[in-house]
Amino acid sequence: MLGLLRYMTEDLTDDYCAIITPRLYGYALQERKWHALNIENITDQRTDASDFQNSKTPFDDLVLPKPHKSILRALISHQTRKFHSDSATSSPEIPEALESLANVSMNLVRGKGKGVIILLHGAPGVGKTSTAECVASQLGRPLFPITCGDLGVDASTVELRLEEYFRLASRWGCVLLLDEADVFLARHSSDQLRRNALVSGKLMIVTVLNNNHAVFLRVLEYYAGVLMLTTNRVGEFDEAFRSRIHISLYYPKLDKDTTFEIWDMNLQLLKRKTKGLIDIDEKGIKEFYEKRWKVTTERKSRR
Repeated sequence: MLGLLRYMTEDLTDDYCAIITPRLYGYALQERKWHALNIENITDQRTDASDFQNSKTPFDDLVLPKPHKSILRALISHQTRKFHSDSATSSPEIPEALESLANVSMNLVRGKGKGVIILLHGAPGVGKTSTAECVASQLGRPLFPITCGDLGVDASTVELRLEEYFRLASRWGCVLLLDEADVFLARHSSDQLRRNALVSGKLMIVTVLNNNHAVFLRVLEYYAGVLMLTTNRVGEFDEAFRSRIHISLYYPKLDKDTTFEIWDMNLQLLKRKTKGLIDIDEKGIKEFYEKRWKVTTERKSRR
């Protein structure tokens, strides 16, 4: 965008430049709204993630099971090559779990099956959403997050918004995050849907999504980018969705070692950001979270 602006304005006279508006319209992905932006505050989006292995990045600090991280690193490498070439080809660097991704664009129906759909499922607070954020950052692509609450409460609105959000994400090369996708993925009877919706306050949206089941499946099939789904439900997925998911990663509950690793990682982040300007009582902080873990464990055992 900035390069295009420079090209368009290099032949303009000073008088013409003086009357050009200093604002451009930009889309705020978190709000899903258009805003007028001051051109002086616009910067280029980083798009080259090919050297991620040689520098410290948010993805490196992400605390995940090693197999999960290995698969996601291979996915990042594969998608980076895909972004910078007309067609992706198979590579021995890609583990067996990702071999099918290299030939995913060979579907006979034009536009079908070109995307990568990743399911992250497990307990709350174990890093599913953080994983999506770090993958998007590592790819140098914007993260486009949506939830079922963003889709509206009537059938026509849900269909229009689903297609619009997926279209925008594909056009802009976003990593699309469908957070808390329980109502999309779970296999329920009509009575279960109604009962669960009443408890969560989502009766109308669940009923509408149930009626637009085929619409959501079709949008999934034709989405050409990276789509990440997160859910707190383990198993019990609708078979129609299961067959469309390329990678499914289960996130177990955090144990003591993993919890302490996250604390240690945050301490190191704090030290890097403050650059010695703040005196950090590292020993005292570690003693604190060891006590907190002990107290929390004792409370859970009493229950």
